[in-house]
Amino acid sequence: KSLEDTSVKYNEWKDFQWTEVEESELQKYGMISSLSMPSFPLGLIKDPALLKAIQKRHAELLELRKTLKRDTIKMQEICEALEEMERRQREAELRRISEQSKEWIKDFVPSGPAE
Repeated sequence: KSLEDTSVKYNEWKDFQWTEVEESELQKYGMISSLSMPSFPLGLIKDPALLKAIQKRHAELLELRKTLKRDTIKMQEICEALEEMERRQREAELRRISEQSKEWIKDFVPSGPAE
């Protein structure tokens, strides 16, 4: 999966809105809908459909967190590989310049009159 897919999923998850009935049920127990984790024990919810929806949202959040962690590790590996490539490229360029400067030292220097 690409980072764009993860970003789209996260935005969909973030923009999710409970229905008014579900929202009122959640508010009855003091949950603020902007929280990612319920602020009350799930045992307080008696409606099985709402309980299932809450658990589904929680599972989606956990999956998103796992995906973000995997993507973070992947990005770190990519950044390290790029830094290593840049370091090798700089070293190769310095070697090339050093070799080139030694070549110029060996250039033929004419002596005597030109005829």
